[in-house]
Amino acid sequence: MNVLLIYPKFPDTFWSFTYALGFIGKKAAFPPLGLLTVASLLPAEWPRRLVDVNVNRLTDKDLSWADMAFIGGMAVQRESATQIIARCRASNVKVVAGGPLLLRELKAPEIHQPMNVQRFLSFFRCAFRLGVLGKERFHYWRLMLWTLIRKPRLMPVAITLSIYGYHYRKICELYIF
Repeated sequence: MNVLLIYPKFPDTFWSFTYALGFIGKKAAFPPLGLLTVASLLPAEWPRRLVDVNVNRLTDKDLSWADMAFIGGMAVQRESATQIIARCRASNVKVVAGGPLLLRELKAPEIHQPMNVQRFLSFFRCAFRLGVLGKERFHYWRLMLWTLIRKPRLMPVAITLSIYGYHYRKICELYIF
C-alpha cells in the first residue's frame, strides 16, 4: 500500500511568514508534524512519501504512485486541502483526512454500547480509584459533572478518556519518572 502524505499550502498572510522565510533560509514555517506522527504509526512495510505543498508541488507522478493519500492540516489550509482532495479523487486515490482542518465539520460520534456486568464493574472501579483514592479526583469529578450537565451523550467518552489518563500516568510513573 503506497501512502502519500500531503500537507496543504498555507495562504499568503502575515502569519504564514511567506516573505520573511527567505531571510532566514527556510522554505516553510510550519513542518507537518501531525502527518509525520501518522506516518510513524503506519505498518513498516507500506512505502510512504511526504509532499509539503508549501515547499514542493504535488505532481501527477506522485498521485499515480499512491494507493492512498493522507491529508492533514489546520483550518486556514482548507482551500488548498479541498483542491488536493479533488485532485486525489480525480486520480482514483483514496483519501484519509484529519486534524484540526476537519474539526469544524465533525460532530460528536454516536456511541451506543450495551451495558453489561463487566462494564458496570469497570466503571465503579474507575470511579473509586480516580474519584476517591486518586490525587486527581478534583479533575475527575470536574470532567464527569461537566460532561453529565453539558454533553451527557459523551459520558462514555469521558469515562474512557479518564481511564486512559489514569493508565498513562501509571505507565509514566513506572517507566519514565
